[in-house]
Amino acid sequence: MYFKENLRYLRISNNETQDELGDRFGFGKSTISNYETGNTTPSLEVLIQIAKYYNVTVDDLLLKKMGAEIHLAKNLCFLRAEKGITQEELAKNLHMEQKAWSTYERGQRIPPLKKLVEIARYFNVTLDELVTVNLKEAKQ
Repeated sequence: MYFKENLRYLRISNNETQDELGDRFGFGKSTISNYETGNTTPSLEVLIQIAKYYNVTVDDLLLKKMGAEIHLAKNLCFLRAEKGITQEELAKNLHMEQKAWSTYERGQRIPPLKKLVEIARYFNVTLDELVTVNLKEAKQ
């Protein structure tokens, strides 16, 4: 089953935080977090609501791996650490708020395309590498 991965993929693809998605269905961030980590499984009724919200079938939500694996958050942490700079320093270099950068590293949000291009250039990687390749493993 791919529910936890698919829920995270769909949420991030729609640029939603766990809080926002939880609010939409009347439960808290911790419930969404537990679904995404596999600690709990939603009821059939909730599965149906989530599938309808994202315009997918329950079968697809549970049984079909959606989208490419996204390594963006892990890569952002890795590349920043490799450069030896803080989130605050990096945010300043990229002309953005540290809080926004932090949400990218935690995987709560995906940067807009223009910002992704800027980040890729800053770290001298391609967009494809930044998003779909586990750079930490690739460099070992």
